Amino acid sequence: MKRDLAPTRLDHMIDIVQQHALDEQRVATSMPFLSLLRSSHPTPVTKGVLKPSCCVILQGHKRVHLADEVLDYGPGEYLVVSVDMAASGHIVRATADKPYL
Repeated sequence: MKRDLAPTRLDHMIDIVQQHALDEQRVATSMPFLSLLRSSHPTPVTKGVLKPSCCVILQGHKRVHLADEVLDYGPGEYLVVSVDMAASGHIVRATADKPYL
């Protein structure tokens, strides 16, 4: 069986983000509340407060700890936060060839 190799919408989004997020840092955009993040390696767990937001993973995997719940999410998945909440999290899968985006 032949696999369909046509680019997906996710592939197009990855291409766009890679053109703008060239370094290992958060990049602000001209759209309020929209930023891009690139990481080529897993990160240590950090604690903080999540603000109302929507985080869409294009590539790589992330783990978030909310109280007693652990959320793992990856390409094409997202996390929506509607109120301030304490959390910790880290990037669990990212490489130079396939960075977390």
